[in-house]
Amino acid sequence: MITLNSTVFSVKNISAIISNADDAPLCQKVKDSAQIEPQSIFFLDESKIIQKITESVPEVKVIKLERKFPDKLIIHAKKRARVCYIKYENVFYIISEELTVIDIINTRPVNLAELFAQDDIDMSSAQKGHALAAHKTAQTDITNLFGCIKNIGQEYFDLIQKIYYFRKSNDIYLKTTSGVFIHLSYTDKLQEKVQIAFSLYNHTPLYRANGVICAYIDTEGNLKASYRPEEIEF
Repeated sequence: MITLNSTVFSVKNISAIISNADDAPLCQKVKDSAQIEPQSIFFLDESKIIQKITESVPEVKVIKLERKFPDKLIIHAKKRARVCYIKYENVFYIISEELTVIDIINTRPVNLAELFAQDDIDMSSAQKGHALAAHKTAQTDITNLFGCIKNIGQEYFDLIQKIYYFRKSNDIYLKTTSGVFIHLSYTDKLQEKVQIAFSLYNHTPLYRANGVICAYIDTEGNLKASYRPEEIEF
């Protein structure tokens, strides 16, 4: 025990690595936010360190803490993507693909989709660095949707202006920046539906001007996508 508490093993060097971003200032913020008091590298409270980092630098997610003996700690993290925002009581909450609050601002964000999820997300306790309190099914469906869009290309988030999620009817509507609505009927096989819907969207300028693109599974279990010149208002 005396050996483990020796100053030789006291944390003296901290570094941070962000796997998906070459961002020295952000790495420095992560490093500074760890706030580790002089203590043995063997007895670090990892959950407490991660909590400090997450609350101080909500734009990153800590993946793991790596100990390099005798006295170095390496913080491995990734930068969260800003995928949408939620307006609540005239304040705008920037949300990651995992429904974590990255930032809270007083002006409406530009080039970012607005998420509408009826009463499935409780914004009353929302705070930076924490995941939103949401209905379990809604949380699964919405994070799955973000993952599906990311899988076909992060740039597709730039095509979306508004996201409407309806848990009770199992419907998702994506209002694109060009005005077309993409209707994802039911959330089963969501990846395939997202892919076929955007394939149709990209097929011709007609399908990007207005109307509705619907992706669905027909009565025979086949994946389908169709277009209709219909107006939708929420």
